[in-house]
Parts: sequence; C-alpha cells; structure tokens
Amino acid sequence: MEHEFEVRLEGLHARLGEVPAGDLARLLLAVERVIAFGSAHVINRPIGGRGPRPKAVVDASRIAIVALREGSVVPVLAIPDSLPPPGFAFETTPLGVLGLQEAIRAAQHPEAAPADLAGALAQLGRDVRVGSEYESVSIRFQVDGEERSVRLDRPRLQQLEDRTATAPRLAAGGIEGVLVEADFEALNGHIRTAYGRRIALEYPTDLADDVEEAIRQRRDFVGEVVYDASGQTIESLRLTGIQRQPALWEGLEPGEFWETRTVGELRVLQGATASTDVATLTLDVTDGEAEAFLEALGL
Repeated sequence: MEHEFEVRLEGLHARLGEVPAGDLARLLLAVERVIAFGSAHVINRPIGGRGPRPKAVVDASRIAIVALREGSVVPVLAIPDSLPPPGFAFETTPLGVLGLQEAIRAAQHPEAAPADLAGALAQLGRDVRVGSEYESVSIRFQVDGEERSVRLDRPRLQQLEDRTATAPRLAAGGIEGVLVEADFEALNGHIRTAYGRRIALEYPTDLADDVEEAIRQRRDFVGEVVYDASGQTIESLRLTGIQRQPALWEGLEPGEFWETRTVGELRVLQGATASTDVATLTLDVTDGEAEAFLEALGL
C-alpha cells in the first residue's frame, strides 16, 4: 500500500488523549464509506440502498491505518492497490485513489456532486458531530506530486446536505418502452413508455448499431437510471444494453386449431356416421305427437 492520505479532526478537544476511541472509529468508517461511494461512481456502478456493493468497490475502500500523528488527531491512511475492473482507461491507477479524488471534487463543488456521494460526505460530518463536538474534518492527499485537500466544516456540510436533497439520484435499472427517436451525432434519444411518458436516453458509441435496430421497436432498455430528487420519478437513462422483448406468440405451436379440414375429414376425426339413404330414416312418435306437429304446421 503506497497511496497514503491524511484525515485531520479539528477543534478544541480534537487532541490525542481527549478524542474518544468511538469518535475515531466512526471517523474511519465514514471515510471508508466516502471512498466506496466515490469509487462506485468512477466505474459507473452507483451504490443503491440495498444489496451488496460491487466487489471492486469493496476492495478499493479497505483502507489501512499507517500512523496516528500527535497534535490534532490525524490518522494517516493507506489505499489498497486494488485496480478498476477491466475495460477502463485508467486501469493502472488504484480504484480507491480515483474514488478519493472523486470525493474531494464532490466536496469542493457541492453544487455538482452526485446525490449519494454528497450524502456520504454529509454523513461523515454527522457521524463525528462536526459543528457541535468538533470544528471540522479535513482530508489531504497528494497525487502525481500535487496536493489535493478539502475542509468539511459546518457550512460546507450544509451545502452537501442541500445537494443530497435536490440532486438527481442514480440506480441500476431499466425502462420498457418504444424508442421513438435517436440522434446519432449527439448520442441521445427518447423512449416512450406504455403510459405515454417520454424518457431521455443517452448511449455510448458502441451501442449506436443496437439503438438504430431498436428504432420504433418495443424493447427493454437497461442501464443507469437517473431519478429525480425524490427517487420516485425516472428522468433519464444512461444506456448499457438493449434486450429484445419476445412476441406474445413466441414458443407457441399453432397445432390443429389452425388446420383447414373438409367435412369428410371432420366426420372421420369425430367418429360421426350418417345415412346416405333418406328413405331409411325413421322417427317413432305417438299419434298425439303427430297430430300436434301437423296442427302446428297448419296442416
């Protein structure tokens, strides 16, 4: 583990010998969570409310304590050499490093931070009681010879809280509907759902052929769903794949119902018999029944 960074707890009582062990433990767990959320955004796998985290994210956020400096409580932590999944251009940089950089950017620019990452940073402040017990938490990190740092005080944490309440939310999912239009230069389009809503669609270049084939077709569009701040209404979809919906009749054999039969064939199949000589047909009735029949006919 070569990638170290500092987390500084600041305030009147933020000194070794005065900070409770529980506060330090909560601080470390909160930092680990922040790196996990940042790493998840780097690989486009945002962490949902339920279910296990991607293994790459779990591995990237397993930070280790390297030292604890005196003065203000300053844990020195190390990021594991866990690389992003194959297929990413930055495969040589540990995912935890990229996740920490993502988190620092989010803290520096709360107005543009993803909602869940802003929430993880705000939760860090709540966990260590910034604004009441402590004055702030600072993160300092050097990458490629350049220092990057951010200070989370009460005003900055409030900005992150506000962003959490108003920013769109991401989740893996899909939309069933018809692709009604696509712009192959801008790489976007619109899906119309069964309820008539139009959902904005973004897609990468390598899915352009699949998108072209799906125009005016009903499909399952799978990817990263962007919800509104309430988490209830889908605003857009960042496409990762398209699944063809099977036709209702697929897998059904037409069988004999669809075959045309002659009268003779139907008679044989049903085991029916019929007289061909009308003179041989007889009907047994009483005299009273015969008279009533003739009377009804007016004879």
